[in-house]
Amino acid sequence: MIDIITAVAGPLISGLIALYVSVTQNSKTVALIEYRLGQLEEKVDSHNHLNDRLIKLETKVEELERRLNE
Repeated sequence: MIDIITAVAGPLISGLIALYVSVTQNSKTVALIEYRLGQLEEKVDSHNHLNDRLIKLETKVEELERRLNE
């Protein structure tokens, strides 16, 4: 009877430990991905803002060139 309990308890405990480690690592990985995604979103927002400013600047330059040519 004790042999059966020992035979079942050993792998069960090992499995639970492996499951815990897996869940812990998974949550750390998800946290890292979320952090890096947030950083990437900030870079994209910064780039989009710069692009908007560039379009406005180009429009103003075109207007000034048109005025000079009149």
